[in-house]
Amino acid sequence: MGETYLEDFWVGSYCVSTNYSNATSRVHDRGLAWKQIEASIAIPGIYPPVVIDNQLHVDGGVVDNLPIETMYNYPVRHIIAISLTQLKSRPVDFDETPSAAAMLWDKITGKKKFRLPGITSILVNSLTLNSRQKQEMTKSGVAIYLEMELKGIGMMDDSRWKEIVQKGHDQMKAILESLPKEERFWQPLEKKSIE
Repeated sequence: MGETYLEDFWVGSYCVSTNYSNATSRVHDRGLAWKQIEASIAIPGIYPPVVIDNQLHVDGGVVDNLPIETMYNYPVRHIIAISLTQLKSRPVDFDETPSAAAMLWDKITGKKKFRLPGITSILVNSLTLNSRQKQEMTKSGVAIYLEMELKGIGMMDDSRWKEIVQKGHDQMKAILESLPKEERFWQPLEKKSIE
């Protein structure tokens, strides 16, 4: 992005980070685009924090994983929210946490009897627990809400971005087609003929 600033984008744009130094959300709508965006996706434990105005900034999802309320400050009539993290419960199919030996044997034999989340997933989910609760409460304030189904695709698996884009397209198309005509705000309602 070079020396491009967020305020120079052809369409109004912003991103959100978490100010780690004072534990608050920060909306970035001005400044060097690459730096503001980098701050908004600096996942703790994976990417280093970004320094902006002498403050450390990390991924905005730590405080608010789906910053819907931020949109209320803009002249937007209909908000479309797409969540990449599903809020579904993910039960396991065993009663006790397997021992290290059992997990090693599982890995060696390739049976995959124990499906436990990886350390990255555990860290990120632990950091965003409060954010997920907030997401559940605020999603009712949008015109269209989609939780993407990305089962089998890891959060850091950027090699499958084309597949993710296609999944997003297909899932959103299905959602839009399933909406009743009166909820399709992008299409004018048919005028009833007066007889």
